[in-house]
Amino acid sequence: MSKFREEIWKEICEEREHVKQEIIAKVLPVILEDLSEDVKTYILKNPCSGLLHHGIGTMIRNEYIHNNQLEDRFEIYTGGTFRCPDEISGILIKEVIKVLQVDSNDLSEETV
Repeated sequence: MSKFREEIWKEICEEREHVKQEIIAKVLPVILEDLSEDVKTYILKNPCSGLLHHGIGTMIRNEYIHNNQLEDRFEIYTGGTFRCPDEISGILIKEVIKVLQVDSNDLSEETV
């Protein structure tokens, strides 16, 4: 790969990471607030993003991607097309799992 291509690829990766973090910061708190305690418990017992693809993943895609709330950011993230809404919903599912696991561990440590 030429030096020029490497620099362009690096810029693209940096922009994608920036947009990814922007989407997470914007959407993750809302998702966590909308989840019932039963759903949070289910996620903690089944922390597999593949299992959550059709539940919480569908909600994320319908609420935030397909209704165009994140259209401008999603187009940048995916290189200008909607070729893979599952990618960003998968990232958000993994973030939900991480946050819930950290919160759960914090609660466990407080009760010990």
